[in-house]
Amino acid sequence: NPDGSLGTPMVGVPEGGGDASALFLGAPRPNPTGGATRFEYSAAGAREIAFDVYDARGRVVRAGLTSPGGEEGIVRWDGLDHAGARVPSGVYLLRMRCGDELRTTKVTVVR
Repeated sequence: NPDGSLGTPMVGVPEGGGDASALFLGAPRPNPTGGATRFEYSAAGAREIAFDVYDARGRVVRAGLTSPGGEEGIVRWDGLDHAGARVPSGVYLLRMRCGDELRTTKVTVVR
């Protein structure tokens, strides 16, 4: 967003940031995408955060995306699967996992 905010959370984070364990996963930018996209996130007090991409059938397309941002930052997905091949057009889910908490958002790939 031009104002520097992280945008609107997709799933269940209270307004104002919530408690110290609240997770935030922003909408992908750009969306739809023809290739790479990025997601802003925050996870106060997080020790370990995992990001995985799933196809519409729930199969893991790409596991272990990382971000050097620590508790907050940007994670990028290059539109490739685990073998390095471009994924076909379709809807994909980015899942953020921190302990027992999950956040998920959708991205549409158009080729």
